[in-house]
Parts: sequence; C-alpha cells; structure tokens
Amino acid sequence: MRKEIRILDLRTLRRSWQITENIGANSPQWLGSSSNLIWLEPLRNGYTNLVIRDARLVDNEYIAGPVPGHISNLRVTSIPFIEDTDDDLGFAVVGKVHTDGSLFNPTEQSSTFDNVAGHSHTKRRADWFTSPQNSIIWFGTLTRPSEAPNGRYVMGKLTNLMDHFKLTTISLRITSGQEEDCRDFDINSWAIAFVGSDFDEESQQSSCSCYVCPMLRWDGYPLDSLYYAFSHRGLGGNISSPILKHNDTTVAFLSQKTRGYSSDKNRVIFIHNNQTSESEELFESQDGSRSYGQGFTDAIRGSWGGLQYNDLQKVFEYVQNNVNYANIERAVAIGHGYGGYMVNWIQGHDFGRLFKALITDNGIFSMKTQLAGNMQSLRHDFNGLPRENSSEWQKWDPAQYAGHWQTPHLVIHNELNLQQPLAQGLASFHTLQLRGVETMLLTFPDESHSHKNPENLLLWYHTLIDWMDKLVKSQH
Repeated sequence: MRKEIRILDLRTLRRSWQITENIGANSPQWLGSSSNLIWLEPLRNGYTNLVIRDARLVDNEYIAGPVPGHISNLRVTSIPFIEDTDDDLGFAVVGKVHTDGSLFNPTEQSSTFDNVAGHSHTKRRADWFTSPQNSIIWFGTLTRPSEAPNGRYVMGKLTNLMDHFKLTTISLRITSGQEEDCRDFDINSWAIAFVGSDFDEESQQSSCSCYVCPMLRWDGYPLDSLYYAFSHRGLGGNISSPILKHNDTTVAFLSQKTRGYSSDKNRVIFIHNNQTSESEELFESQDGSRSYGQGFTDAIRGSWGGLQYNDLQKVFEYVQNNVNYANIERAVAIGHGYGGYMVNWIQGHDFGRLFKALITDNGIFSMKTQLAGNMQSLRHDFNGLPRENSSEWQKWDPAQYAGHWQTPHLVIHNELNLQQPLAQGLASFHTLQLRGVETMLLTFPDESHSHKNPENLLLWYHTLIDWMDKLVKSQH
C-alpha cells in the first residue's frame, strides 16, 4: 500500500498532484492562510525534518529545521497578538522523552539497558506504552525572519510541554498503540489541550484527565507563576478526543462515567470555565453505544461466554433455516480480541463442531492470564478480581474446555500485544498441537493489538483466505 501526500483542487475536484516523492512523509499541515504546506520526514539517524513547499509547486521544497529525534502528529496554529499571522506560527508534535526531559532518539541509546522498563504500576496497560520512554507533547515556533532567503520559514527551539507546565508525572495517552495515530490532543492559538495518563495509588488504576495549557508564547520562554495548566476529570471514567474552541481556551471532550470500563457510553463534556472547571454534559455520543445500544454492551458483565454465545447459536440456526443461499455446511468462524475469545470458547463446546474451520486473531486462551494485560476492565466485567470472585473467572475460562478442541484452527497473534500477550496465542496453538488437531500459527513481531502495517495486512488476508479455502474445499 503506497502512501503519498497529494493536493486536490477543490474548484474542479478533478485535478490532484503529488507534493513530495518521499514515501515516509506524514502529518501535512497548511501554514496559516498561505499556500505553503509543511510535513514531517523521518530520517535513518532517528532525526525528523520539518519540510515545507508551496503547494502550487512554484519552488522546490526546503527544510525548516531538523529535530534530533522521532516526532509525529504535527499540528500548526497562528500565534496570539501577531499582526501578520503567516509570518509567526506555533506548532506542536508528539515525541518520546528521556528521563532527563530531552527528546528521545532510538538510534542513540547508550546501552541495551536503555530498553529495560521497570514499572511499579499499570503503566504498561494495553498498548499505551511499549517502551520505557513516555510519549509527550513538544512545541515550538515557525518564523519568517526578514533576512531569510525568499521568505523561508525557520524552526525555533523545541520545548517539552510537560516540563514547561510542571506536569512531569503526566504522559500523553496513546490509545491506538501507534504514536503516529494520536487523537487525544488539540491546539489553537491560545492553548494546547491533551488527555494525560497518571496513576492512582489508592485504587491501583491508571486514570486520565483533560489538561488545558494556556499558550501566550510559543517560544518556550519561562512561564510566569500566574500561568499553569488546568485539569478536568470529566465524569470520572475514560476521557478522549479533546477539541479547543478556535479563539480561546474553551474545551470539549468525550467522557465516560464508569471508571475501568472501556466500553461505557461516551458523553460530550463542554468546559466553559477552566478556572472553576464548570462543565456541562451536552448529549450522549451515539458512537459510544456500540451499535446495538449500551444495554447490549453491558450484558457481557458476568456473562462473558453466556448470552453472546447463545446469540451466535441463534443466528447460526436462523441462517440455517431461513437463508437458502447460505451453505451452512461450509461455515468458518473468525474473531479478533473478544471475538477471538469467543472463537476459543466455541471450540470447546458442541457449537464448534458445526464449523469447518476456526480462526482466532489475538484472542484469549485463559482468563486469569489476562491479568498480564488490562486488569481494570476485567475487574468490572467479572465483578472483581480472581481472589474476590474466583468462580466467575473459572466459569468463563476457555482453557477449562480445551479437552474438547477438535475443529481445525488457525491461531494469529501479535508479539507486541500487551492487551492479550503472545502467550495466549502460543498456549492455544500448543494445546491444539498436543491434541493432534490440524492447526497453523501466524505471528507478527512488529504489531500490537491491531494489524496496521500494510505488508502485514496483505499476509494476514492471504493466510486467512488460503486457510479457509483449504479447509472448506477439502471437505464435501
């Protein structure tokens, strides 16, 4: 899959042209109201260039400044109190940080011990953190000095936002497992807003807040003591997708009510006074309803392999009796994440014998080993931890029924998956092998919970199709 930055002529919707030939170029942004476009280009030495070119291709591209580390998620805005808003701009990016507050460069590690991460709490939760370096926000300026040739922009000093606002214990939340796909921060001329993660020692759970940092200056000049970051906890649950009003520090974001329950419904929160944290819940986000409503989503609590399993059986039975064109004798079941858990659960029950093949993608073999991943949502779903409700954990454990596994089974698992660790997939595969069941294992060493690399996705599709083709066609 080829990625490129192109310009589309909105007047005709028919003309488009490529702005750069660098296949690593990313995060394109317009510079003010001008026709100049800026983007990021990662280098082999771990540096990142900020590259600018006129979108009309009237001149060659040029480098506004090199950054001594890997950065992503470029955002650009105007600066307050500037007469010519195109001459002085502010920008923000995401990048990892050393313990001394400097930008991390993966190629300049002093020893193998730089990759060793010691955690005293659930900082390693899910895919949020895959290295000992936290991801934070950095900011700086882009200016056009009068002496610059042809009015070219020059990058100013890059400043650590968390250090600047004395938020050194806070890190930017990366929920997607990919730093290049961070959706939890926003900027305008007056502020930077982001969702930050911290740890609550009392509850032994990580928590998040929406932080709003007033930006009267973008050059990193020391702050007056009167200026500090505002934090908002929302409704107590997970927070995401902050967005700033275009001309002040007013912020809105999505918030859930139930802490430790990632499938809770999202509500839109509007903060109209940062000083007092006065907020208003505008309306419930339909995107949080998980398609069939929150009640359908909440039903998983205390019934991981119960109601959902029964629903799937009923759907299968309906298709068998009412959909004439469906060849039910050649059915294949595939599931990812919780769906992978369900495929393993199906494998251990009579329902599994109705399928010609099964496919588990980053699924769950044993429930208690899930404590190596996301402990917080499991506490909610199973009404407590194993020591508090051991019968519930054992009741819905696919490993308890592994003695019944006999349908051909493809197991897929990603080695960087911290939500369902690789051991889950290996345990499933080896159990099938020991039982003499036809099986296959596919692992991706460079993927987390989801498949994102285009080459890996291509292999993923080929493997699934070949596996289904082989099992379905071999049995008449």
